[in-house]
Amino acid sequence: MLTSILAALLIPVLDAAFSGLAPNIRSILAIVVVLVLIGVVYGLSVLLYDLLLKRAQKLEQKKREEEDPNFERKPVIAFVVLGLICAGIFAYQLLVSTDQNTNIPSLIGEKAVYGLILWSVFNHYFGKHLNQHTKPFSFVLVLLSMLGSSYWGAGFRAQLEAESLARIEGNILSLLEREEDGRMAPIETDESAASGELAILEATLNEYLNQVIANSNAYLTELEAIGYDTLLDGDRIRRDTDLDESQFILARAEVIVDKYEELNVQTAYDFRDNVAEQAISEESKESFRASFDESLAPSIERASQIWDLERQTLAKVDELLRFLAMSQSSWTTESDQYVFETDKNVEIFNKILGEINTMTEEQEALRALSANNTRDIFNGVNN
Repeated sequence: MLTSILAALLIPVLDAAFSGLAPNIRSILAIVVVLVLIGVVYGLSVLLYDLLLKRAQKLEQKKREEEDPNFERKPVIAFVVLGLICAGIFAYQLLVSTDQNTNIPSLIGEKAVYGLILWSVFNHYFGKHLNQHTKPFSFVLVLLSMLGSSYWGAGFRAQLEAESLARIEGNILSLLEREEDGRMAPIETDESAASGELAILEATLNEYLNQVIANSNAYLTELEAIGYDTLLDGDRIRRDTDLDESQFILARAEVIVDKYEELNVQTAYDFRDNVAEQAISEESKESFRASFDESLAPSIERASQIWDLERQTLAKVDELLRFLAMSQSSWTTESDQYVFETDKNVEIFNKILGEINTMTEEQEALRALSANNTRDIFNGVNN
């Protein structure tokens, strides 16, 4: 802490004094000054510690002689307790602490105080078993355990967080990847990779993404169940002379579109409520609510556009069906493809099919924006 205070006071003065030097030389000189400050503070701390220790040893020796002249030191007991203390420090920093501070001067200023308090308690109860040579060693060991475990633990947690965030981003973007039949594979949660709030948020987000994937796959399954995937089959169209079957399939498809549009909106709200029920801090919950509510309107608008394009696609499919039914005498099918007798019919067919493909591309672009929106919501929670 003293090093940080001295650095805060002196570095601006030295920075002004070195302002005429090259930037790389100024950086080197600043590092040297900080190292010198650390050395001075450490040296003064050692001298003060040595004076206080000698004074304490004399008082302790005098007290021991007065109370029990036959007192026998047992250093093994002291070092066993010291080992347990150091192990406890490491366990706390790795398993419990959420601190990600890796700034060494800041760590020295903060952890040196905690280390001194912890060592003072140890010294009060077990210091009598150590001599003047091993007591300083016990203090250094506690201090190094505090600093080392804090620095290493913070770096370890930062690495896990970076890996988790990269994995989360990949899971979100996986919503844009579909198999040949249009379905999406569910996301597998790696529960061993992260801990704490981040693990809870990742699991909650993956649960939401898997529900979105399940909705999408169920939507395709219901469309297949009514025969939508065979709607443009040539043999089926020839059998459906009055297009009654085609109109029934399209009408059922519109009902299914309405159903899953409503379901997806409800899934988003369920995600919001699910995060609020998780064992995370109120600050994280509030950050999520703010991010979710801020992006809710544009998100619903994009989803509405996607489903409107789905309805427009159904209308274009209906137009294509009517065209194929009216021109049955001028086309045949070869290898599941239509072969027309006239160029005009080819042009009409390709025009309608091109409009359907354009709508599909627009839907994919909107899904990409929705994926980015989901990522922004999660970043709002994590930050």
